[in-house]
Amino acid sequence: MREIWDRYISAIAIVVLSGVTYASIVGREAFCSSEQEHCLREWISATSGWFAVFAAFVTILYLARQIDDANTQHREALRADAEPKLLLAQRVDTLIDGLEHAYAQLLTVAKNHQQIGLNPTQELSRYEGLINTLKVIIDNPDMRDVERAFAQRWAGLYAFRGALDVLQQRTQDLRSQIGEDGQISPQLMIAVENLRSKFLKLDAIADFCRIAREGATMYLRRWDAPA
Repeated sequence: MREIWDRYISAIAIVVLSGVTYASIVGREAFCSSEQEHCLREWISATSGWFAVFAAFVTILYLARQIDDANTQHREALRADAEPKLLLAQRVDTLIDGLEHAYAQLLTVAKNHQQIGLNPTQELSRYEGLINTLKVIIDNPDMRDVERAFAQRWAGLYAFRGALDVLQQRTQDLRSQIGEDGQISPQLMIAVENLRSKFLKLDAIADFCRIAREGATMYLRRWDAPA
């Protein structure tokens, strides 16, 4: 409807204006007697206010359309500039899903190593593999971009990466202390248990995942909202 109105408003204005002008001239006899020489002039003067109102109305509509077009062009330009961040926001769920899945596996091993049936050597090997997976995910440049773009108030991904390095080194040290027969000393068992507790304390990464998802969702909603 708006497009039709914008397209034909000029023609409508000309038709209405022409009709009023024609009626003013041709219809003079219907409203004025021969003695009323100034009748036409007075009648046109009386209707000039309506012409002014109509002209102002048409002008306002035209200017409103121009402003709307300018806003649309401005928004399209901003969206073009924001396109890389929009594409990143659309990928956040996939990136975070991988991080959450790897960390969930790490927690599962730390909490349920006995139920899974892992001996200390197998358990430590599983930790090493999962830590490597987490480091690969975190070292992905896109993941760092996610932190900068959508999770600035958390800003702990670098520290989390550092904690993984420390735990990986500790895991490797413990593995080297296990004898070839797979036997493990009580002291070493205590050290392994301490390592498990440290893995369980890494749950702050869940905050990063939540904040990143929320930030990306809000950004996408901002651009999906009507102008």
